[in-house]
Amino acid sequence: MSLKAGDAAPNFDIVDTNGNKLTLADLGSQKAWLTLYRPSACPMCNLQVSRIKKRYTELTKNGMKIIQVFESTPAEMKSFAGTQATAEFPIYVPAPDSNFQIYTDYHRQRSCMGSAMGKAFPYHMCVDGKFWPGMAKFGANPSFGCPLMNPSGFYQLMCTSRGLFTMPTDVLIEDGKVVNAFYGDTIGKHLDISIVEEFAGISGAVSGQEMTR
Repeated sequence: MSLKAGDAAPNFDIVDTNGNKLTLADLGSQKAWLTLYRPSACPMCNLQVSRIKKRYTELTKNGMKIIQVFESTPAEMKSFAGTQATAEFPIYVPAPDSNFQIYTDYHRQRSCMGSAMGKAFPYHMCVDGKFWPGMAKFGANPSFGCPLMNPSGFYQLMCTSRGLFTMPTDVLIEDGKVVNAFYGDTIGKHLDISIVEEFAGISGAVSGQEMTR
């Protein structure tokens, strides 16, 4: 069962790359954009993170908090997605003792067809154009550790149920309530950035073209 607008947002217990913890209660009435990604080696996930990072100041200028969570352990984060994090741009993983509970509570979807073995590659090659940027910048980029050729990255993506089947989830939260919940049906499909911009109160935005191409 998926979350829907008006539902109480489930509590979560996550920790960023600097060891700072965050729970739902810490948000209070603050607006938040919560994204649950696949493992930290996922090229499509890292492409999305890099594009959000470019617009981070703009997207958060009215007080919306961006919370990016990877279905990885703290150790796994250090090699790949965690390298994109900074003190001002945190990236999170579930608390080590939580057993990835946030993914269960937010009803993340699993899909064979939407995984790397199914329709994801054709979709990201022919529809949204994310495949080649994702591969060039992250999947096969030596400066990013070449996760698809790195034993650790390959294991995360191809040898665990987290890597093979998890689809991304985007949830907009305000006053502890779900405003919008989006469940991607391919490995790199996310909530339309124009919806996030409206939620964040950004006027005159260009509907985030660089977020989709």
